[in-house]
Amino acid sequence: MDEGLSAERLAELCQHTIPRAGHRALLEGLSRLSPQHDFRWVLTRGGWYRLGGVVTESGARITENLDAWLQQLFRDCGETMGVFVERVAKAGYLVTRWLGKTHYFVAPTGPGSADFFQLEVEELQEVIARALIDPAAPPEDLDEVMDPALPSAQLFEPLAAPHYVFRRVTDVSAFLAEMPGRPLQTPPIRRFISEWERSSAGRTGRFCDRWVLSLRNHKGVHGEAIFTATPACTYGRTIPRLHIPALARGPDLARLVQQFDHELGYPFAWYFCMIHSHHVPTSLGDSVYQDLRTGFDYLPERDQAVLAEWIRYPYCL
Repeated sequence: MDEGLSAERLAELCQHTIPRAGHRALLEGLSRLSPQHDFRWVLTRGGWYRLGGVVTESGARITENLDAWLQQLFRDCGETMGVFVERVAKAGYLVTRWLGKTHYFVAPTGPGSADFFQLEVEELQEVIARALIDPAAPPEDLDEVMDPALPSAQLFEPLAAPHYVFRRVTDVSAFLAEMPGRPLQTPPIRRFISEWERSSAGRTGRFCDRWVLSLRNHKGVHGEAIFTATPACTYGRTIPRLHIPALARGPDLARLVQQFDHELGYPFAWYFCMIHSHHVPTSLGDSVYQDLRTGFDYLPERDQAVLAEWIRYPYCL
């Protein structure tokens, strides 16, 4: 990994860069850290949050760790829920929440489809989310206090401006090479990228322009390292659902898949979305293959080969 892209330098860059639309300042900082790599933004995934801390009604900070603070306060109340609720209700505590987005940036490192760096940067903003408890509907246990399924009121009043937090940078080629697989079985994500490279899609653009990887690295029940990677489409909108009429064959079916490819912006898009997403039914692969066997020829040979392999050894992600 390039020294300019060390976790320490990237964390410092994120810390001193103010989020703006288009991420221009961040991209300029990346160019200074690693001039030989051309990073560009390709995807933002939002709609997630993390639990925050507790503040008073005047905004004074009580704690940044809601869980630990609640556990201690509950012990101080003799682990009696009624005493706990009465004490908290009088104080008027408010709970904060970190609203988050994950921005994905990529930089090609070679000619192969997996040859790229993937940088993930979070954009966080702490907001006042709700009252700690609703006296009119007191909680039954601490779990309900921590993160109620149906809070009485959602406030979402900002406590501070959004800020960047470095999450990780990954040499995708090295990550995939180190990913363990079962004997005689290629990890699905490696097969997915290999098929991209062999298909007509790989002739029209880089994999990292159309897909990023959602990466997971955790320990299994026996302490073993488990690596997982699933693709995430960089298409700017929700992937359209491809509805296939039961009797669609030949020219009608060709028209449907070609329209879908046009919508996504590259050839054979329907196949990769079929592997990745429920928006394209797997029955489409069977239907197209049957068309090819009966003489309809609307796929390039390289795509026919990929589809034929999937018919013999199907998989999904």
